[in-house]
Amino acid sequence: MSENNYKRKEGFWFGLGKIPLLIIILGIASLIFYSSVRYLNPDFENGYLSGNKFSYVSVFRIGLIVHLIIAPFLVFSSSLLLFFKLEKKSPRIHRAIGKLTVYSAFVFLIPSGLILSYYAIGGLVGQILFFSLTFLTLITLARALFEARNRNFTLHRKWMIRFYILLTSAIWLRINMFVGSYFFQLNGVDFYLASAALSWIPQLIITELIFLRKKAA
Repeated sequence: MSENNYKRKEGFWFGLGKIPLLIIILGIASLIFYSSVRYLNPDFENGYLSGNKFSYVSVFRIGLIVHLIIAPFLVFSSSLLLFFKLEKKSPRIHRAIGKLTVYSAFVFLIPSGLILSYYAIGGLVGQILFFSLTFLTLITLARALFEARNRNFTLHRKWMIRFYILLTSAIWLRINMFVGSYFFQLNGVDFYLASAALSWIPQLIITELIFLRKKAA
């Protein structure tokens, strides 16, 4: 497939319903940030922090607060980069936002993600699931930066799309849990882990299949 055809089809894919999708993503990210305020006065009897009173006073608290603050910001900045293609309209702004996004993720998101992975719900299975998510986030981010520095912007964009899928897994996690609990009365640790896995694994597989199809066309 020629470069022009690839860009035209990609533009259609991301342009279709761009504004409504962006509003939904940013709206849920804002709600996550708003709801995270309660962790300043945590409830150790119910919810995510149940049974983690001892952990909360240690490095876990730092990781949790940092993650809850930085993740919505990165969702917002990454959405600007991917949905509006600032590299064409305002290259300097794109580079500035891109550097801020990448280095903020390296310095804050990845370390805090590793901390939360260690304390993940679900024991070893939960730890493996969230360590994998954090590790893949690091890989996609590093590859996106590498391709940008080598001015291979098509591959750079693909890696940023992968990063965005992993970044927005927290949004899909809450959607999955809402649907499962509200419509099917599902709950418990197993349901949480299944919701977490479904928050990024299917999306990543579908994206890879789309990339392969475009490459083969």
